[in-house]
Amino acid sequence: MQNVQEPLKVFISYSHKDKQMKEKLMAHMNSLIRQKYISLWFDNMILPGKEIDKEVLIALESSQIVLLLLSCDYLASDYCYQIEMEKALILCKEEKLEVVPILLRPVDLIGTPIDHLMTLPEDRKAVTLFKNEDKAYKNIAEGIRRVVESWYRRSIPILNGDGTGQPIGNKDKSGIRQPYNNYGIQINGNVHGGNFEIKN
Repeated sequence: MQNVQEPLKVFISYSHKDKQMKEKLMAHMNSLIRQKYISLWFDNMILPGKEIDKEVLIALESSQIVLLLLSCDYLASDYCYQIEMEKALILCKEEKLEVVPILLRPVDLIGTPIDHLMTLPEDRKAVTLFKNEDKAYKNIAEGIRRVVESWYRRSIPILNGDGTGQPIGNKDKSGIRQPYNNYGIQINGNVHGGNFEIKN
């Protein structure tokens, strides 16, 4: 994966009772951070004197990926569930961001709004059920990398031959141009030329 644009903003939604697990996950995402593929946002970054609800909403609406760090305490938190998760799911439905549920501890998700979503680690095995939790966090980091790669593939524009900068893509029935999937073609350069790199 080659970074050809600004890092994606990753919003971390979590219960403060899972703070230590959140910090360990962040450590495992350092490869993506150092390569400038992502930047992280979580509530401790809110400055003193700022309005919490307003800052959370601004951060959510400016993010491309939201990580839901799930546990029984997360589902028990009205703020996590009703404010952060529900808003993230609305934005996901509008295709403005991706929501990635992450199972920190075993929890019953049946009937919740995220029951239909794929989770990390794979096979809905919570982090605490791994004999080696580092393997679980590595699996999560690799899954997040795949989400980042998918976002880049969808969002890198392919320019028209006239250099107008308009992305090539098919229009849907309403006449709205849909994002072009470049299937791994990554472009360096500008509208006047540049090198092309094909990456599968």
